[in-house]
Amino acid sequence: MKREGPFYDREADEQFIEELQRSLGKQVGLILLSYPLNHPVFAQTVIEKLCKHLELEHSKLA
Repeated sequence: MKREGPFYDREADEQFIEELQRSLGKQVGLILLSYPLNHPVFAQTVIEKLCKHLELEHSKLA
């Protein structure tokens, strides 16, 4: 992934991630991937997590 340009700020990114993790707490899982949104690995990860979540919700209704 290209990590340069006028909007790239590694330190700010790291601080944002740390604060986000702290704010979300342990009840919300945060998965960090080094892929852009349109990368197949990112898409596959989202699909897998969504399917698992939907299965858990469905099992609560049964």
